[in-house]
Amino acid sequence: MFSYPHLQSPTLYPLSQPWQSDKYPLTILSSVQSTTGVVVVGDILPAAEGSTHSLRYLRASHSLIGGVWLDDKVVTLDGAASLAVDKSGTPLGDPIYSAFVLQEAARLVSSTPQGKSGDLSGLGAGTSASALVQHGISTTIVEIDPAVYDAARQYFGLPELAKGHVFLEDARNWAQERRRLAMPDPATEVAPVEVDIFDIIIHDCFSGGSVPEHLYSLQFWEDLKVSLDPEGVVAVNFAGSLASDASKGVATTLMKAFGQCRAFHDSLTLPLTQEQYESEFMNIVFFCSPSARPLEFRLARNDDYLNSHLRARILSTLAMREVSMDEIRGSEVWTEEQEQQYLITDFANKLGDWQQGGAFDHWKLMREVLPDAVWEAY
Repeated sequence: MFSYPHLQSPTLYPLSQPWQSDKYPLTILSSVQSTTGVVVVGDILPAAEGSTHSLRYLRASHSLIGGVWLDDKVVTLDGAASLAVDKSGTPLGDPIYSAFVLQEAARLVSSTPQGKSGDLSGLGAGTSASALVQHGISTTIVEIDPAVYDAARQYFGLPELAKGHVFLEDARNWAQERRRLAMPDPATEVAPVEVDIFDIIIHDCFSGGSVPEHLYSLQFWEDLKVSLDPEGVVAVNFAGSLASDASKGVATTLMKAFGQCRAFHDSLTLPLTQEQYESEFMNIVFFCSPSARPLEFRLARNDDYLNSHLRARILSTLAMREVSMDEIRGSEVWTEEQEQQYLITDFANKLGDWQQGGAFDHWKLMREVLPDAVWEAY
């Protein structure tokens, strides 16, 4: 077999200094082989005519897991100071994805006590975590990939958290261990250990065009509930088509675990057309609670926006973004037979199969969001 090195994509890790592309206004700031693949931070500057530009992105393998606007796209409400700066002092603008902002609507839930503690499973660029910190919420992070955490701290303005508030491990292991400590097997005669519980849990573990199915099973949610206040709220991000079997499965399982949920989409198009509903790949954030009180959201206020235009746009239109759980499940009456068909468990988990078509759609979408030169540089 012949090898043609000049035809291969640049393999940059380990990167000792920033790498500049000679065919596109792209600078790779960091490229690290890590737990979830190659984790890359890149800047697209200066403006590239006719394409997306002036942004910093965080990539894990073939997924964009975060990003912010830079340079002349750092624009704030009322001309306030930039939302954040990286460790070198570079001003950072709004996130490039609205889903991260939509998750923050967990703070707007008015039917349960105001959140004072929050946990995030899946960090990305740290957009939601940074926002919780700015709102004075004691914040804990669970992130499987140390390189993602390091990138969020170095390049995306994630503030340093208190000791014992960062767990670099799989969220399933973290949740299981906390349940084991709080609810030990009676046969072991081990005394239960009090664990911290959270008012808000944000669960966002999307990567590579799909979500890890073991983090969306009924057993996982039952483990996670041990860490959630009985009056708390969990925000679960899921990406795909609203009308897909995968969405039905996630909705069914969350309702089974928590008893009540409401769902909202992040599309900038309002209202959704029927075609978008049936086929568009988008983020859906489910807000669920074990509380006996119905989930209600207050109206967003100026201080919720953190001087962010995107937050103002998304949070002020929250009511228009709601999608009926009955619509997602495809029926107002959900029979036991239908529930068993779509319930995601450790013993019958079809989520991976259901997501196969969506993963391909996501791959095509990612190639449209950024040009080939960006994807080929890692």
